[in-house]
Amino acid sequence: MTRRRRNLCRVALLLVVAAGPEAPAEGQGQATGASASSLAPVSAADAAAATYRDLPDLAVPVTLVAGRWEGNPYVPGGAARPTVTMVGDLAVIGDLDGDGVAETAVLLAQGGGGSGEFVHVALLARRGGNVVHLATAPLGDRVSVRRLTPEPLAIAIEVVQPSASDARCCPGDLATRTFDVRDGRLVERPAVVSGRLSLEALAATDWTLTHLGANEPAPRQPVVSLRVDGGRIAGLAGCNNYTAGVSTGVSPGEMTTGAAAATRKMCPPDSMALEARYLRQLAGVRRFGFLAGKLALTWEHEGGTGVMLFAAPATSAAPR
Repeated sequence: MTRRRRNLCRVALLLVVAAGPEAPAEGQGQATGASASSLAPVSAADAAAATYRDLPDLAVPVTLVAGRWEGNPYVPGGAARPTVTMVGDLAVIGDLDGDGVAETAVLLAQGGGGSGEFVHVALLARRGGNVVHLATAPLGDRVSVRRLTPEPLAIAIEVVQPSASDARCCPGDLATRTFDVRDGRLVERPAVVSGRLSLEALAATDWTLTHLGANEPAPRQPVVSLRVDGGRIAGLAGCNNYTAGVSTGVSPGEMTTGAAAATRKMCPPDSMALEARYLRQLAGVRRFGFLAGKLALTWEHEGGTGVMLFAAPATSAAPR
């Protein structure tokens, strides 16, 4: 594996840690009284401060603070330590098991200082006004989630996961993992593999830029958009319309974009600066993938590496 590919894969692996849960809007997830609090479903903000028990290889419960927990170093003075991070604010909330009480499913990423990131789906509910962790089920090492949706008495999770022949850095199977919710447990059905990761997985969707960097939200205005159509991408760069060629590589998720052609309208300086930065980063894109339902484009430019995140229409209006 080349040094450049190792660097890009390392950025992709760090995305799960970097993109923690977003701050809730004012008043979001807050009950107005004791009775409302005891009946309110567990929100993404609640889950980001919940206590999780019986996670693999962790002997103690962990309580997240702003969506993250860090344990003591494995070796005194060492850098490697166990971590648990809530992946974005992607959640399914509703009566998932038909018992008349709302449950919430969220994603957790568990690391240990190495290259692996083990992703889990966790089930939460409110009991007597308290947030209770009911169950956890594994999705696997370096599995990325495209979509998390409720089904009757179940949760369906669309993922990109490694096949038997994929390098650990670069999963390529598109699959649906479905978990039945039974008596506070998560019981997985056989996974259904629908194909391989390709640009077709991005097509027919108008993606909206939400983050210029993993921890850098994009401005709400002007809107920056991207749409994949065959071997080209096009959209609005903040001021001008643009189009560029795009091609894929040998391993799943490899992607190269050509120089963009754009119209020449002039806009306010802030819009022009955003457009110039976006097009510069877009020209350096080397990988694409998914993170908590968002499209992630990893770029490389003049020795720097970063990631841009895009939301599909159903999620682009989420609070930032």
